[in-house]
Amino acid sequence: MPTTDWPLVEIGREGELAKTAQYLLRHRGFDVEADAVIGPVAEAAIKDFQESENLQADGILGDQTWPRLIVQLQQGSGGDAVRAVQGQLVLRDLPETKILAVDGEFGPGTDAGVRAFQKALNDQNYLTTAVDGIVGAVAWHALVANFLGPDV
Repeated sequence: MPTTDWPLVEIGREGELAKTAQYLLRHRGFDVEADAVIGPVAEAAIKDFQESENLQADGILGDQTWPRLIVQLQQGSGGDAVRAVQGQLVLRDLPETKILAVDGEFGPGTDAGVRAFQKALNDQNYLTTAVDGIVGAVAWHALVANFLGPDV
C-alpha cells in the first residue's frame, strides 16, 4: 500500500524540508540551488520533474510527486540525495544524528544515524520498519513528514 500524507512543498516554503526537496531535484539532474527556499526556479524544476514523470505539473510536491522523487539509499550511496537524508537526520534528537556531517557520503556515521532513526520509530510506535540502514519509501516518508523531528 503506498504511503500517503506526504507534506506539501510549494513556492514560498522555507526550511530543511525545502532544502531536502532541492537536494532531491539536484540528484535528479535539475539545476537548483539548495538554499532552503522554494522560489520560481525550484518551482519550475518541480514542474519539469512532474512532466518527466507524466504527473500533473502543478509545481507542488505532495502524495503523487514525493514517491517518484525519492531514491533508495544505503551505505555506499553518495551525492545530493544523501545530503537530503543527512540534513533531515541532524534535526532528530538522537545521539547518532547530532554529530552527523552533511557531506553527501553515506558512510558508517550515516548508516548508524539511519538505523537509530528506524529503531526510534519502532520504539516510539510511530511505525514498524526494518532497522536495516536502508532509506526507502517508509524511511523517507518518516523523515520528510517530520516523525521524531522538532516542532516547526
